[in-house]
Amino acid sequence: ASGTVLTYLQGAWMIDEAIHDLVFHPAITVAATQLLGTPRVRFWHDQVFAKPPRQGGNVAWHQDYSYWRRTTPSQHLTFWIGLDDSTLANGCLHVVPGSHRWGLLEMEDLMGDMDRLKRQLPPERAAAFTPRPLEQPAGTCSIHHDHTIHGSYRNESDRPRRAIVLNYMADGTRSDADDGVLMDGFNKVAKGEIIRGRLFPLAIDLEALPA
Repeated sequence: ASGTVLTYLQGAWMIDEAIHDLVFHPAITVAATQLLGTPRVRFWHDQVFAKPPRQGGNVAWHQDYSYWRRTTPSQHLTFWIGLDDSTLANGCLHVVPGSHRWGLLEMEDLMGDMDRLKRQLPPERAAAFTPRPLEQPAGTCSIHHDHTIHGSYRNESDRPRRAIVLNYMADGTRSDADDGVLMDGFNKVAKGEIIRGRLFPLAIDLEALPA
C-alpha cells in the first residue's frame, strides 16, 4: 500500500566493507567517547533504513533504549547518517528536544501508529512534545541519546530517503537477559555478563592509542 513501505536491515556492517569501515571511523568513535564520557566504546549494532519515493512509510515515535532493555545500564548513542538529502518532503528524522530526560516509556511498533507513544505521556509532557525536524544533506550525521524520542513521517517526495544508523555503547555494558541481548534466541550473553566479542567489537580504546 502507498505510504507503508519501509526497508529495514541489520548486520550490514558484517558483509559490506564500506559500512564496516564506517563503524570504526574516528570521526564517529572519538565523538562517541566524548559524549559517553568513557575512553572505551563498543559497537552495539547497525541499521539501514530506506523509504522509497512516494511509498516510504513512517517510523513511529519511539526511544531506542525501549528496544534495548536487555542491556544495562542505559549508556548508548545513536549516529544517524543520511545517504540522501533528508528533507521534510521525503520523511526526515524528527526529534523531541529535552525528551531524553523524561524517563523510559513503553516500546512501540516502529511501523505502527505514529502518535501512540505521545498518548502515554502525562499532560505536562504532552504539552512539551514539540518535534523538531532534522533536515540534513547527504553524508551528514546527527547524534542522539538512547532516551531521545524520535521518529519520521512518510516519504511524500519523488526522491528516496536512505540512512545508515550506527549504535554504540560504553564498554562494560552488561546483558540483562539470558535469551538474547538484541532479540530472542540471538546474540546470547548470560545475564549479568559484560557484552563483548566479535559481534560487539571494541570500536575505540583511547587508552591503547600511542601518546
